[in-house]
Amino acid sequence: MSVQQETNLDILERLKNIENQLGGLSKLASIAEELQTISSQIKKNEASQLKTTEDIQKIKEKTDESQRRGEWLEKEAKQSNLIFYNFKPLNPPRGSLAEEISEVISGCLPQIEIRRWDINDAFRLNTKKQGEIRPVLVKFTTKYLRDLILRNSVRFQSCGISLAPDYTRAERIARNALKPLLQKAIKEDREVKFRGPRLFADDELFTYDQESENVRQKWKS
Repeated sequence: MSVQQETNLDILERLKNIENQLGGLSKLASIAEELQTISSQIKKNEASQLKTTEDIQKIKEKTDESQRRGEWLEKEAKQSNLIFYNFKPLNPPRGSLAEEISEVISGCLPQIEIRRWDINDAFRLNTKKQGEIRPVLVKFTTKYLRDLILRNSVRFQSCGISLAPDYTRAERIARNALKPLLQKAIKEDREVKFRGPRLFADDELFTYDQESENVRQKWKS
């Protein structure tokens, strides 16, 4: 074989190697392009998920704000109300339940003058126990009068009547959750009292977190 033929064969061999390498590079380029597409899709998914998370967070914040607003409105609507327990109808009946309530208040608290316009409304609530005297919800025109009567609630015991504020739903849930701690503190002969949804036992304060359903405890400052 001549030198020229050997040279031509060598060139052909080199060209084949280059062709094989180019084929591999072509595959690598295709793989790189596919990886780029996958990477772009992942970024889009992450961005979409982030947007969804942000939307959920915004919805939660709006919901929480609406709930707080609703609780505030409920508390405002109930701040002048009192519930009279074991209030028996007067005999003979008066013109309205509001008139009967006014008469009983005047009898138990003669120092407080109750006028007919001091009570906006009075009606009996439903009760779960059969045969139980239905409590009376009284809506006073002012929070001042309601607080004045509530501070003297012990005076109604001689009539067999007990008084309680018209608590909001959130306050009722908290007080029911803290009731076992109240009973335990009473057995331990501790000084206890409720203030709305908060329970005080000596120097300790107990509150109930409705979202986590946990009781929180801290020392009074």
